[in-house]
Amino acid sequence: MNIEHPEKLTIEEILSEELLDAVYEEKDLVQRQIIIGQIMARAKELKIKQNYQELIKAKNKKIKDETKSESAVICGTQIDQRAVVNQADLFIGDTEIKPVTGKWIVNPEEGIYYWYGQFKVYAAYYPIIISKRFNNRENGKEEVELQWLKDTDKDGDLITHSFKVSKSIVSSNTKIVMLSDYGFPVTSETSRALVSYLSDYEKLNPHLIEHKISTGRLGWIDRRFMPYDIGQKGNNYVLSFPPNSANLGQAVKYSGSYEEWLKLALGVRKSKQQAALAVMAASFGSVILPVLGMLPALINCYGISGCGKTVLLNLAMSIWGDPRYLIAESTSTTNNLEQSLNLMNHLPFGVDDLSKITNKGGGIEKLSEMIYMLCSGQGKGRLNRNLEFRDTSKWCNFILTNIERPLADNSMQGGAINRVIDFQIQERIFEDGNRAVNICKSSYGHAGMVFIRIVQERFDELRGIVEKYEALLAEHAAKSGHVKEQKQILPMAVILAADELSGAIFNDGIRLDIDYCVESLKNVDEVSEMERALQHIEDEVAINRMHYVPDGINDDGDRYYRSTIFGYQTEESVAFVKAAFEDIARKYNFSAKQFLSWADKKGILDHNPGRNDKRMTIPTLDKRQYCYVILVNNDDFIEENPFNMTEKEPTFD
Repeated sequence: MNIEHPEKLTIEEILSEELLDAVYEEKDLVQRQIIIGQIMARAKELKIKQNYQELIKAKNKKIKDETKSESAVICGTQIDQRAVVNQADLFIGDTEIKPVTGKWIVNPEEGIYYWYGQFKVYAAYYPIIISKRFNNRENGKEEVELQWLKDTDKDGDLITHSFKVSKSIVSSNTKIVMLSDYGFPVTSETSRALVSYLSDYEKLNPHLIEHKISTGRLGWIDRRFMPYDIGQKGNNYVLSFPPNSANLGQAVKYSGSYEEWLKLALGVRKSKQQAALAVMAASFGSVILPVLGMLPALINCYGISGCGKTVLLNLAMSIWGDPRYLIAESTSTTNNLEQSLNLMNHLPFGVDDLSKITNKGGGIEKLSEMIYMLCSGQGKGRLNRNLEFRDTSKWCNFILTNIERPLADNSMQGGAINRVIDFQIQERIFEDGNRAVNICKSSYGHAGMVFIRIVQERFDELRGIVEKYEALLAEHAAKSGHVKEQKQILPMAVILAADELSGAIFNDGIRLDIDYCVESLKNVDEVSEMERALQHIEDEVAINRMHYVPDGINDDGDRYYRSTIFGYQTEESVAFVKAAFEDIARKYNFSAKQFLSWADKKGILDHNPGRNDKRMTIPTLDKRQYCYVILVNNDDFIEENPFNMTEKEPTFD
């Protein structure tokens, strides 16, 4: 019979033995399966798919029985048919598979069982196979995808169900019972036999089990970028997100109208507000950081309420996906933030409104701790309930934030300032913020995919482009007479490089201004935490002079302090009561111990041998006590004597 045009076959022809013989005359198994699939599609159109499947099964059984009969007699002794290695004949969806099942008999009518003497021992009452095997790239753990046939659809075909599960679960007869919650056909009575069957199936059918490498992190793997290169030829990776992070991982996708999003972005760029250009470039530039082996950095936009900070953050994150899931609340737990950062990996991560941390009572110290955590690139080591170390979270990206003031202010610890670049929004960016947010939430993810293709095409040029802007930043900084912090120059160079590369998306000729970028960087002396701490100490003494100078005089002509005593100031030094000094350190968020060590190395700490303090007597105090004594230049502290009297100098041991 001619089967060149299976789409023209009639019901009678499909169910004829003549067509069946013609199909099985094809010796090439692959070609035969293609023909069966084409006829199966035609049978489905004619609503006789199940009839044709039964016909195929009967033909396969006939061939199998004939083969067994030919080989059943060995040396004149008849072999028990139940001892012969079995082979199942199953349809998973529209695909026919013939797994070797060993002692197990598998069919849709009876499920899975083997003979034990005259009794059937059941592993399940429905056919089950292992269809895929996954090895996790991050931790090496293995998962498998189980498929089983259960229930029927409106056409009477068996429905294929699937579920991915840890290998440790399908290897344990006590744990595998938990899968019954998901409709998996297992009971406490059949679990032990089912585990044995699955083990045999995996061993006997490696050619039928598709092997994949799973990853729960987005970003670069060699020169491929997840998720955009999933499914491409030669890419054996699949994404596998933890259940509690699935919404975040699945939010990195494209949806809606690229043209509508592009129109919004071009309108923002047309305003030429440098802060908006910088934040968008930082979002693009996040994927360049790991290519060059750089550390994470925090990019903060600040401005008065209503200037468009949150809308801009939504626009920047909509480059990659749905901003509703890609932007976290600043009040999220550290553990939650670490898990999210680990998943985003090389993609930017948004954190909205950092002021909630300080408003909640955490203060500047809590904010500094959070910045250190975000920019560390690695989470804390933690134990699970079995006292085993969890996989440590890691990331390398730009973290985009917003707040109403500069984040890297003078009360921030120096290490935190190094990791922060502030961009000020000086004018309102969006005419209609609500409309802009709605566009970002309905049309997103297209630009990120386009940008990755641009980066992949110019992958080998990236380092040179970044180094070009690094040199330009240093050159322009030198012209302005300032030395900029190198830890800030590097991420800014990446932002400028991303601004150049993303120009191919917008084609509007608008670029970031190099001098604006230089002005946004902190000077080296601004970033020195101990230098700033010394300035804070000097300011405190100047503001609270009455607490350091006994400028009152009593009836006996003796001088006294008009307020609480914090210490004693002379032209050469300031002696601090320890509690007062530690209050200053807490107020300005620096380490008192670290400052004293630094001051000693700088030669401005006066102290007794082997100590960091000095025992002394402060005027009007009878008891000698240990104080911290900071030496100062005469020009720094000018002590005025309003009474034109000779002061009683402190005495030192």
